[in-house]
Amino acid sequence: MNNSALTWLAVTALATSARAAPSPPPPPPSSPTCFEVSVDSKAWSKTPERMCIVLADKAATITLMTGMPPNPTQVAVFNLELTSRMRCADCNQDVFSVGNPTNSVFNTLQIRFAGKRDVRAGTEHGTVTIGATKLHYRR
Repeated sequence: MNNSALTWLAVTALATSARAAPSPPPPPPSSPTCFEVSVDSKAWSKTPERMCIVLADKAATITLMTGMPPNPTQVAVFNLELTSRMRCADCNQDVFSVGNPTNSVFNTLQIRFAGKRDVRAGTEHGTVTIGATKLHYRR
């Protein structure tokens, strides 16, 4: 190879490496995690009252539903971020809220879990607070 061919290869290699690498695709959303909800932990509706969470990285879609499948009624849908997660095997202390606060009246809106997990049985129960409303949940 002559010097001009080597120079051309070096310039091409530099130009190729200088290009911005494409950003990786966002992670796929998780399959929904659904919980039954109740006003108290004693009476559970025969018509399912559910809260389902789909998490993709830290972005969460939380849907409140009532009614029988396959056509439940959506009561509310929240698009929030997982802003706090307690790291323990037998508890759920997740907090969902506005992840990048701006001057908005919704900055104080939070969905907070206070629950216990039974890892062996695969169950979970506790309370979930949506704004000022406290409900009981189980899975």
